[in-house]
Amino acid sequence: MLPHLYIDQTPMSVPAPMRGMLKRPDYLAGVPGVGMVAFDVKAKSVYDDAIIFDLDEVRKLRTFARLFHLTVYFACLDPAGGSASYWVRLDQLDGLPAKRLVVKI
Repeated sequence: MLPHLYIDQTPMSVPAPMRGMLKRPDYLAGVPGVGMVAFDVKAKSVYDDAIIFDLDEVRKLRTFARLFHLTVYFACLDPAGGSASYWVRLDQLDGLPAKRLVVKI
């Protein structure tokens, strides 16, 4: 088992000047021989061999990664509880076309 910490996700735990500018990952894990790595856990479906990420969330996680000099991964789990899971390193999204789908209810 890897040593890890859960990061408090309550809005007031972010310093006031940084609110709305960064998103905290869910966990920090100490990986032997690698160091500290951050994970943001998401329930994500696969559509046509692709996973869709929210552009604003990606930008805010990039801010976190830059400020704390950490590698951040999305740990994407099947929302239906299946066995499929994917790790997507945040910097793998750099350079991809930025599109955002907004659905109003």
